[in-house]
Amino acid sequence: MDDPRALRAGALRESGPSFEEIAKKYKMSPDQIARYRASNMTGEAYFRTLSAEDQRKLLGPAKWLAWKEGKFGFEQLVKNTYSSVWGEGKGVASLKDLLGEQDANYYLRLAQNGLAKMNLNAEELIKFASLDLRPLTNKEIGKVTSFVAERGFNDNLLEKAGGRLTGLEWEGNTIRGSNMMGTGVVHYLRHVIAGNEWPAGTTLEEYYDSISQVVQDKQTKVFISRYSGELQVGFTREAGKYAGTKSSGLFFIEFRLSTGSLVTANQAKIFDDIINAVERSDLKWIKK
Repeated sequence: MDDPRALRAGALRESGPSFEEIAKKYKMSPDQIARYRASNMTGEAYFRTLSAEDQRKLLGPAKWLAWKEGKFGFEQLVKNTYSSVWGEGKGVASLKDLLGEQDANYYLRLAQNGLAKMNLNAEELIKFASLDLRPLTNKEIGKVTSFVAERGFNDNLLEKAGGRLTGLEWEGNTIRGSNMMGTGVVHYLRHVIAGNEWPAGTTLEEYYDSISQVVQDKQTKVFISRYSGELQVGFTREAGKYAGTKSSGLFFIEFRLSTGSLVTANQAKIFDDIINAVERSDLKWIKK
């Protein structure tokens, strides 16, 4: 016969923490509780309706960032406990419980050192900026922009050419839409050669150089956001001398932290359309 205690524990693991448990643990206000009960949401669904600021207040910066990066699932926030005196129960999982000591210390150090303005590297600064706990200093922003400019596109990462590039000549070959090519090369061909967003005759090297210069330009605006959950740094500035016949008039450059490389550099789209895309969330300006 199955052990009833084991069955109940299994059910708890599958269902995750209830809203009432979360509300009690994190001292949610009566108004927040009323909003939940009126909408009849699960605890997780309600939590996801909160602003990033409110989510951080509930979880704490280090745990929130680890959760946003997919290091653990929402259902893991509450752990099952057992006492020989009190029997089965639930407790709040610590960051160490969730990640192990080494990774927990990393996220705690990131939050604490960032607040103390201690020496974070560029990748850490990008993560810290996503917490929106304080503005980055000019020196820190410079560290981020220099890092992105140095990394640029990674042409070891391949991308399908796509129909727009079919029939173009590149390095003595005719491109097919199914061809896999370096990401930077694909964006060059798409936006410079096929799209005429840069001046006629712009070479691949000049395309890369224009990106580096714009990223590091003091007039360039910089923001942090998540696109389909991926943490990214974006840059926008007037195209100026780099504008081609079909430029939108603005540069839009974006760097993805998980791949350590640019994911786009174009002058094709209206900036508001990009910023307001449904896939984008948690946008924060770090330099306007």
